[in-house]
Amino acid sequence: MHNKRGLLIVFYLIITLLCFSACGAVSDEPAKENVYLTMTTGGTGGTYYPFGSALGSAIEAATDYIKVNIIASGASIENIMLIGDNLAQLAIVQTDVIDYAYNATFIWEDDAVTNMRMLMSLYPEACQLVVDSDSNIYSVADLAGKHVSTGNIGSGVEANAMQILGAYGLTIDDIEQEHLSFTFSADAMRNKTIDAFFVTAGVPNEAVMDLQQSCDIRIIDLDETVIDELVAKYPFFTKVTLTGDDYTFLETPVNTVSIMATLIANSDLDEGVVYDVVKSIIEGKDGITAAHAKGELISPESAVVDAGIDFHPGALRYYREIGVLPADKDGYLLLSNELTGEIVFRAKVNDGEQFSVSYIHSVNKSPVTEYYRIKDGNIYLTEQRFQAFGAGMETSPAQGQNMRMEEGDIVIDGFSRHIPYLSYFVGRIAEHTLEWREKSIRLDGLCEPGQPVLFTVSKSSKVI
Repeated sequence: MHNKRGLLIVFYLIITLLCFSACGAVSDEPAKENVYLTMTTGGTGGTYYPFGSALGSAIEAATDYIKVNIIASGASIENIMLIGDNLAQLAIVQTDVIDYAYNATFIWEDDAVTNMRMLMSLYPEACQLVVDSDSNIYSVADLAGKHVSTGNIGSGVEANAMQILGAYGLTIDDIEQEHLSFTFSADAMRNKTIDAFFVTAGVPNEAVMDLQQSCDIRIIDLDETVIDELVAKYPFFTKVTLTGDDYTFLETPVNTVSIMATLIANSDLDEGVVYDVVKSIIEGKDGITAAHAKGELISPESAVVDAGIDFHPGALRYYREIGVLPADKDGYLLLSNELTGEIVFRAKVNDGEQFSVSYIHSVNKSPVTEYYRIKDGNIYLTEQRFQAFGAGMETSPAQGQNMRMEEGDIVIDGFSRHIPYLSYFVGRIAEHTLEWREKSIRLDGLCEPGQPVLFTVSKSSKVI
């Protein structure tokens, strides 16, 4: 990756100088000094490039001083490299690749990139496995020995392909791997030189839509158990169902997983400029939607969906002004391996938000659920629910607490206990499960059995 980074630096310096020298003329006495921003997107056959162009137009239309140069690229990994090297100020990236780069894990081979900040979540991107209708591939497991395109080398698409293959007990070594863009993957399937290709993109994807004009194709459905496993192991995944409303050739719904496309910025970008960028996009939704259908999915509420890194101060200021983020009580719920310090789960949380942890009690084997609330950056126990009394459980309510029977369970509530140190030892028998925002996340999918998982709330997206 280091050699590739050196070539990218030279290439983007040349492109940036050419583009901005070409538009050097400015209007007379501008209200503000012109600011030139480079936004890196993706391949021209994907969603990032045309959608990024729509965003850039909205920013320029709403401001009299921001000029946005839209660059086609190899997408998420390349974009983050360019942000890290200060060769781009804005970029569209996948949330999972943000996680890899910020923590220098999984496919990220270089040093961690910590100078990126979140501006907004844009829209969900579905992981799609496309095959010819006449193919004998009906499951990911059938890919063994097949010629499969997994996107550009080191791309977020390739990472998703590795994760999905792994959930079916396969690795990259089990397939004949091709590294092709979406457009070239579609061409290769049309020419019958590959058997399948992975796409992680908003739907409908342009390359897939173009392919179905000349070929009968299918999208492979993921097993429910596999989806549950992926969501538990990789918190940036969510379940999504594709229908005929997404692709007209789909005769039955297709279940898969998705991540979010996210707009990020270099942390050094001026706060006022970022404020105007975010404001221009949120308030320019109609114009963006007219240029690209994905604009319809932009909203203040969806914009603040967690991407695992801190918001840029300019974005924070705008979201707080319009009331979609609290004044200063937002933070991160962090789960870390207490032995190694590695963060295994992070999520943006709001003051007052609740979560629960369910497990099987080690003594009497009864299900137990403990409910917590986040308040002023602290974790408070609010309720315990279990089926039978046993060692280690509350057997009578303390003053100010209530005990009752509810649907066969014993419930004790009325707690206001601050938990300064919340840790659970992971065990497969105990089946510790975090329930948060309608997600169920097994802790034994985050740490090895016998290792403690520490729960903390932090203003930063990293443990300090």
